[in-house]
Amino acid sequence: MLGIATLACFGLSVAFAGDKRERTGLWMIVLTIPVALFLLWLDVVPGRAGSVLGWVFIVSLIAGPLLLLAGLIAGILLLVNRAYRSWSRPRPSAYGLTWPRMAVWFLILLGTYGMLRLNVPERIAFRMSRSSFEALVEEAPERRWDDTPIQRRVGVYQVDRFARDPRGGVFFRVHSAAVFIDTTSYGFAYRPNSEGTPFGNAAYRTWDLGGGWYGFSASNDY
Repeated sequence: MLGIATLACFGLSVAFAGDKRERTGLWMIVLTIPVALFLLWLDVVPGRAGSVLGWVFIVSLIAGPLLLLAGLIAGILLLVNRAYRSWSRPRPSAYGLTWPRMAVWFLILLGTYGMLRLNVPERIAFRMSRSSFEALVEEAPERRWDDTPIQRRVGVYQVDRFARDPRGGVFFRVHSAAVFIDTTSYGFAYRPNSEGTPFGNAAYRTWDLGGGWYGFSASNDY
Protein backbone atom coordinates (compact mmCIF):
# COMPACT_ATOMS: atom_id res chain seq x y z
CA MET A 1 0.00 0.00 0.00
CA LEU A 2 2.91 2.32 0.75
CA GLY A 3 4.30 1.63 -2.73
CA ILE A 4 1.01 2.63 -4.38
CA ALA A 5 0.90 5.81 -2.28
CA THR A 6 4.50 6.61 -3.24
CA LEU A 7 3.77 6.34 -6.97
CA ALA A 8 0.65 8.47 -6.54
CA CYS A 9 2.64 11.15 -4.70
CA PHE A 10 5.24 11.27 -7.45
CA GLY A 11 2.60 11.59 -10.18
CA LEU A 12 0.77 14.36 -8.31
CA SER A 13 4.05 16.14 -7.60
CA VAL A 14 4.88 16.28 -11.30
CA ALA A 15 1.36 17.54 -12.07
CA PHE A 16 1.37 20.22 -9.35
CA ALA A 17 4.85 21.43 -10.24
CA GLY A 18 3.79 22.05 -13.82
CA ASP A 19 6.33 24.12 -15.72
CA LYS A 20 8.29 24.77 -12.50
CA ARG A 21 9.85 21.32 -12.51
CA GLU A 22 12.43 22.31 -9.92
CA ARG A 23 9.64 22.26 -7.33
CA THR A 24 8.73 18.62 -7.94
CA GLY A 25 11.03 17.36 -5.19
CA LEU A 26 9.49 19.78 -2.70
CA TRP A 27 5.96 18.74 -3.71
CA MET A 28 6.93 15.09 -3.16
CA ILE A 29 7.84 15.85 0.45
CA VAL A 30 4.75 17.99 1.04
CA LEU A 31 2.38 15.33 -0.34
CA THR A 32 4.12 12.34 1.23
CA ILE A 33 3.84 13.61 4.82
CA PRO A 34 -0.01 13.60 5.04
CA VAL A 35 -0.14 10.32 3.12
CA ALA A 36 2.29 8.76 5.59
CA LEU A 37 0.26 10.08 8.53
CA PHE A 38 -2.93 8.65 6.98
CA LEU A 39 -1.35 5.22 6.58
CA LEU A 40 -0.13 5.29 10.18
CA TRP A 41 -3.64 6.26 11.30
CA LEU A 42 -5.08 3.30 9.38
CA ASP A 43 -2.62 0.98 11.12
CA VAL A 44 -3.98 1.88 14.58
CA VAL A 45 -6.90 -0.55 14.01
CA PRO A 46 -5.93 -4.10 12.98
CA GLY A 47 -7.11 -4.95 9.48
CA ARG A 48 -8.29 -1.45 8.58
CA ALA A 49 -5.44 -0.75 6.15
CA GLY A 50 -6.10 -4.02 4.35
CA SER A 51 -9.79 -3.19 4.05
CA VAL A 52 -9.03 0.20 2.51
CA LEU A 53 -6.57 -1.41 0.09
CA GLY A 54 -9.26 -3.92 -0.88
CA TRP A 55 -11.70 -1.14 -1.73
CA VAL A 56 -8.98 0.65 -3.71
CA PHE A 57 -8.40 -2.56 -5.66
CA ILE A 58 -12.12 -3.01 -6.39
CA VAL A 59 -12.50 0.61 -7.51
CA SER A 60 -9.39 0.33 -9.68
CA LEU A 61 -10.84 -2.74 -11.42
CA ILE A 62 -13.98 -0.80 -12.27
CA ALA A 63 -12.52 2.61 -13.06
CA GLY A 64 -9.00 1.50 -13.99
CA PRO A 65 -9.40 1.25 -17.78
CA LEU A 66 -11.03 4.70 -18.02
CA LEU A 67 -8.42 6.28 -15.75
CA LEU A 68 -5.63 4.62 -17.71
CA LEU A 69 -6.99 5.94 -21.01
CA ALA A 70 -7.44 9.43 -19.56
CA GLY A 71 -3.94 9.31 -18.10
CA LEU A 72 -2.39 8.26 -21.41
CA ILE A 73 -4.16 11.05 -23.30
CA ALA A 74 -3.22 13.63 -20.66
CA GLY A 75 0.37 12.37 -20.61
CA ILE A 76 0.74 12.58 -24.39
CA LEU A 77 -0.72 16.09 -24.46
CA LEU A 78 1.55 17.17 -21.60
CA LEU A 79 4.66 15.78 -23.29
CA VAL A 80 3.80 17.44 -26.59
CA ASN A 81 3.12 20.76 -24.86
CA ARG A 82 6.34 20.67 -22.85
CA ALA A 83 8.42 19.60 -25.85
CA TYR A 84 7.05 22.54 -27.81
CA ARG A 85 7.58 25.08 -25.02
CA SER A 86 11.10 23.90 -24.11
CA TRP A 87 12.33 23.61 -27.70
CA SER A 88 14.27 26.88 -27.63
CA ARG A 89 15.31 27.03 -23.97
CA PRO A 90 17.60 24.90 -21.78
CA ARG A 91 16.07 22.05 -19.83
CA PRO A 92 15.51 22.67 -16.12
CA SER A 93 16.91 20.41 -13.43
CA ALA A 94 15.61 16.86 -13.30
CA TYR A 95 12.35 17.53 -11.50
CA GLY A 96 14.12 19.25 -8.62
CA LEU A 97 15.14 15.90 -7.19
CA THR A 98 18.18 17.23 -5.35
CA TRP A 99 20.03 14.99 -2.89
CA PRO A 100 18.82 16.83 0.25
CA ARG A 101 15.17 16.61 -0.85
CA MET A 102 15.54 12.97 -1.89
CA ALA A 103 17.18 12.17 1.46
CA VAL A 104 14.28 13.76 3.38
CA TRP A 105 11.73 11.98 1.20
CA PHE A 106 13.52 8.65 1.60
CA LEU A 107 13.70 9.05 5.39
CA ILE A 108 9.94 9.74 5.53
CA LEU A 109 9.23 6.60 3.49
CA LEU A 110 11.71 4.47 5.44
CA GLY A 111 10.35 5.64 8.80
CA THR A 112 6.76 5.04 7.71
CA TYR A 113 7.56 1.59 6.35
CA GLY A 114 9.41 0.63 9.54
CA MET A 115 6.55 1.73 11.79
CA LEU A 116 3.97 -0.07 9.64
CA ARG A 117 6.10 -3.21 9.51
CA LEU A 118 6.45 -3.28 13.29
CA ASN A 119 2.81 -2.26 13.91
CA VAL A 120 4.00 0.70 15.95
CA PRO A 121 0.74 2.73 15.72
CA GLU A 122 -1.31 -0.30 16.77
CA ARG A 123 1.03 -1.11 19.65
CA ILE A 124 0.99 2.47 20.95
CA ALA A 125 -2.81 2.75 20.70
CA PHE A 126 -3.31 -0.63 22.38
CA ARG A 127 -0.92 0.25 25.19
CA MET A 128 -3.00 3.38 25.80
CA SER A 129 -6.19 1.27 25.85
CA ARG A 130 -4.90 -1.86 27.58
CA SER A 131 -6.28 -1.07 31.05
CA SER A 132 -9.77 -0.58 29.54
CA PHE A 133 -9.58 -3.99 27.86
CA GLU A 134 -8.30 -5.64 31.03
CA ALA A 135 -11.28 -4.28 32.96
CA LEU A 136 -13.64 -6.23 30.66
CA VAL A 137 -11.84 -9.59 30.67
CA GLU A 138 -13.84 -10.99 33.58
CA GLU A 139 -17.13 -9.74 32.08
CA ALA A 140 -16.71 -11.59 28.80
CA PRO A 141 -19.47 -14.19 28.25
CA GLU A 142 -19.21 -17.25 26.06
CA ARG A 143 -20.77 -16.17 22.77
CA ARG A 144 -20.84 -17.30 19.19
CA TRP A 145 -20.54 -15.54 15.87
CA ASP A 146 -24.20 -14.63 15.32
CA ASP A 147 -24.72 -12.67 18.54
CA THR A 148 -25.92 -9.06 18.52
CA PRO A 149 -23.11 -6.44 18.34
CA ILE A 150 -22.49 -4.47 21.53
CA GLN A 151 -20.82 -1.34 20.03
CA ARG A 152 -18.79 -0.43 23.10
CA ARG A 153 -16.00 2.11 23.35
CA VAL A 154 -12.87 0.57 24.89
CA GLY A 155 -9.97 2.98 25.10
CA VAL A 156 -9.41 4.40 21.61
CA TYR A 157 -11.15 1.44 19.98
CA GLN A 158 -14.76 0.66 19.13
CA VAL A 159 -15.49 -2.95 20.10
CA ASP A 160 -18.53 -4.44 18.38
CA ARG A 161 -18.21 -7.92 19.89
CA PHE A 162 -16.28 -9.59 22.68
CA ALA A 163 -16.45 -13.15 23.92
CA ARG A 164 -14.71 -15.85 25.92
CA ASP A 165 -13.80 -18.81 23.74
CA PRO A 166 -14.41 -22.24 25.38
CA ARG A 167 -11.03 -23.38 24.04
CA GLY A 168 -9.31 -20.54 25.88
CA GLY A 169 -8.87 -16.78 25.63
CA VAL A 170 -11.01 -13.65 25.64
CA PHE A 171 -11.44 -12.02 22.23
CA PHE A 172 -12.37 -8.41 21.44
CA ARG A 173 -13.30 -7.61 17.83
CA VAL A 174 -12.53 -4.04 16.72
CA HIS A 175 -12.80 -4.42 12.93
CA SER A 176 -14.33 -6.76 10.39
CA ALA A 177 -14.27 -7.06 6.62
CA ALA A 178 -16.83 -9.02 4.59
CA VAL A 179 -15.88 -10.72 1.32
CA PHE A 180 -19.02 -12.19 -0.26
CA ILE A 181 -20.46 -14.44 2.51
CA ASP A 182 -17.22 -14.71 4.52
CA THR A 183 -16.26 -12.25 7.24
CA THR A 184 -12.75 -11.70 8.56
CA SER A 185 -12.55 -10.41 12.13
CA TYR A 186 -9.67 -8.43 13.63
CA GLY A 187 -9.00 -7.41 17.19
CA PHE A 188 -7.24 -8.22 20.43
CA ALA A 189 -7.21 -11.33 22.59
CA TYR A 190 -6.11 -12.10 26.13
CA ARG A 191 -4.30 -15.43 26.40
CA PRO A 192 -5.79 -16.79 23.16
CA ASN A 193 -5.84 -20.49 22.29
CA SER A 194 -4.10 -21.85 19.21
CA GLU A 195 -7.21 -23.30 17.54
CA GLY A 196 -9.58 -20.43 16.80
CA THR A 197 -11.83 -17.61 17.95
CA PRO A 198 -15.54 -17.14 18.71
CA PHE A 199 -15.77 -15.37 15.32
CA GLY A 200 -14.26 -18.07 13.12
CA ASN A 201 -11.23 -20.35 12.82
CA ALA A 202 -10.10 -20.09 9.19
CA ALA A 203 -6.80 -18.30 8.46
CA TYR A 204 -6.45 -17.75 12.20
CA ARG A 205 -3.29 -15.94 13.28
CA THR A 206 -2.07 -13.98 16.29
CA TRP A 207 0.79 -11.58 17.05
CA ASP A 208 2.26 -10.83 20.46
CA LEU A 209 1.55 -7.47 22.10
CA GLY A 210 3.00 -8.34 25.50
CA GLY A 211 1.58 -9.18 28.91
CA GLY A 212 -0.53 -12.07 27.64
CA TRP A 213 -2.23 -9.89 25.01
CA TYR A 214 -2.21 -10.59 21.29
CA GLY A 215 -3.62 -9.13 18.14
CA PHE A 216 -5.64 -11.62 16.08
CA SER A 217 -7.36 -12.10 12.76
CA ALA A 218 -9.65 -14.94 11.70
CA SER A 219 -12.31 -15.69 9.09
CA ASN A 220 -15.59 -17.52 9.58
CA ASP A 221 -15.10 -18.92 6.02
CA TYR A 222 -18.56 -20.40 5.37
